[in-house]
Amino acid sequence: MTIRYYYVLASRDFLLHQEAVEEILRERSQYYLAKSLKKDFALLDAEDFKDYLPTHLAPLNQFMLIVSTDATWIDWLKLRLQYVYKSYFDTDQPILKPKHKSYPI
Repeated sequence: MTIRYYYVLASRDFLLHQEAVEEILRERSQYYLAKSLKKDFALLDAEDFKDYLPTHLAPLNQFMLIVSTDATWIDWLKLRLQYVYKSYFDTDQPILKPKHKSYPI
């Protein structure tokens, strides 16, 4: 079964230091916990998804992405953060599983 993942991509420095991404992700995590929802998003290293990302981005070790199956939330992130690249990719592999290195949210 193919899963569509939506994402915003930006430099590591932008996401971790210049914007309040930690607060945004923490609030979303608390909301999901309060509503007993399964978490459908993660903050990931772009290098792990080089097969799905635009080829003109190099070196990928300077980028991170916030991935979700919720297109509306990714649209909201794009509007909130502004200086990010937004897109999607399809894969048969569930990437929001523990096998992928995700940063604690």
